[in-house]
This record gives sequence, structure tokens and C-alpha cells, in this order.
Amino acid sequence: MMLADFPISDWQFWVASLVALFAFVFVVRPFLPTRRPTRTCPKCSDHPAPTGPKKAKLTIEGARPARRDKTRVQP
Repeated sequence: MMLADFPISDWQFWVASLVALFAFVFVVRPFLPTRRPTRTCPKCSDHPAPTGPKKAKLTIEGARPARRDKTRVQP
């Protein structure tokens, strides 16, 4: 296919080309690395902050777990 075969003087060619370009960027962008700070780590650009273990708010039975007082020593 030669370059002369493309209808570069047609406005619909350019509209379709721009739509295809924006679609390509929309699909490929999540796979590209980012160096921008995120909401979770505004000062980190390359390495996100490690997150600790998440605590469950409910147990398997559906009851809330008993609250432990950290200042009091359990015998």
C-alpha cells in the first residue's frame, strides 16, 4: 500500500485518524509506567508506601470483634 493511496485531503480521514489515536492512547496508557505522585503517596514518585495489614470490621459470623484496650495488660 502506497502513501498516495491514503486520502490525506479528506477531512473524514483526519477525524477517523484522530479518533483512532485517542483510542490507542486510552487503551495503552494504563500499561505505561508513571512517575507522578498518587493520592496514596504524594511524596513518592517511584515507590509507593507499603501498606500495613488491613483489619476486618466484621467477623465471619457477622459480629463485630471485641475491642482490645492497648493500655491495659491482659492477665
